[in-house]
Amino acid sequence: MEAGAVPVTQPGPPKSRVLLILLGCGCAALLAFAAFVAMIVGGVLWATEAPFEAAHAHVNQVQAGDLAGAYGQLAASLKEELSEEQFATFTQEWPVLYGAGSEWTVTNRNINNNTGRMEGKSVGKDGRRAAVVISLIYEEQAWRVQGINITRE
Repeated sequence: MEAGAVPVTQPGPPKSRVLLILLGCGCAALLAFAAFVAMIVGGVLWATEAPFEAAHAHVNQVQAGDLAGAYGQLAASLKEELSEEQFATFTQEWPVLYGAGSEWTVTNRNINNNTGRMEGKSVGKDGRRAAVVISLIYEEQAWRVQGINITRE
């Protein structure tokens, strides 16, 4: 070899792109699966949003002192069993849910056709805790409270 000459190298075999293609397909499949799961979860939350809002509106109205408005959100069957005065007494007996400063968190939503059930936990201003279940029914073009079950913890 002469001085200053550059050695000539032969090009190697072409590199395989199989690994790159497999990684790309795997990432695309993972992304498609994540999008599918997000659509399912989003669909469930969207489908249960109206009853969820109705339950929260009921509790918020009582906490704001609007007992007449909250009573108006009750289902016809519950109004037949419970007068406005009895409802007012009930709300006063449960400050853990209905008292000013109490917080209610829904932990489970269950909707089946025209009935719904919101389960959660409530913490009163004084720190007392309770398990809360609000049953709802779709009647007169709106979700209405059909039953309220509060259990001290």
